[in-house]
Order: sequence, then C-alpha cells, then structure tokens
Amino acid sequence: MEADLNLSLSVVGLEGLLSGGGREGLSIRSTIDALLVNASSEESDALATTQLDSPVSA
Repeated sequence: MEADLNLSLSVVGLEGLLSGGGREGLSIRSTIDALLVNASSEESDALATTQLDSPVSA
C-alpha cells in the first residue's frame, strides 16, 4: 500500500523589549511564537484523502 504524503512546517518568532530608566522605571517585554503544520495525503486503495491544517502557538 502506497500513498503520497505532503508535509510543510512553518515557524514564526517575535520578541520585543522596551526598557526605560528613571525613578519608576519602564519595562515591557513580549514574546510571540507560532508553529504551523500542514499535512495532506492522496487517496490510495485502502486510505481516504486527508487534510490537516494545524496552527499551534506557544
């Protein structure tokens, strides 16, 4: 049994930092990460066509 499988992965990351001095001080920090997964397969003798789009964020 054979089936073609297509798989693609994408990764995005962003990090920011804002700091300030002075008596009260200012500090803002944010981090954004994302993983995108796309998988698909063609129909074969015993398997149906499948499609998966899965965004995962951390």
